[in-house]
Amino acid sequence: MGGIRFAFDEEKAAQAAAYLIRLKGGRIDYTALLQLLHLADRRALAETGHPITGDRMVALPHGPVLSGVYDLIGQDNPTGASVWRGWIVKRGTYGVALSGESARRPALPLRHRDA
Repeated sequence: MGGIRFAFDEEKAAQAAAYLIRLKGGRIDYTALLQLLHLADRRALAETGHPITGDRMVALPHGPVLSGVYDLIGQDNPTGASVWRGWIVKRGTYGVALSGESARRPALPLRHRDA
């Protein structure tokens, strides 16, 4: 049985990740970020009928994650222009942080998608 599909919005995913990373002081373990984004998407879906990122939720051995975000975090050298890399960079083996450019942007509250 197929579920409702939403279009993955890389920019919204990057902005949501940047917002959460900023709340944690500019750096976070990527597994914690994946869990927080998953919970935020579930809550937004329950409250508004639309997730924040539009990403596909998948079950992995250590818990559910957002598939597109998981893939973006795992890319060491993404090809082409990446919206994600404009906001988020890998730091060490398990960390992600705000990119230099996004660290200087003002923190904006997240808005729900227009229905």
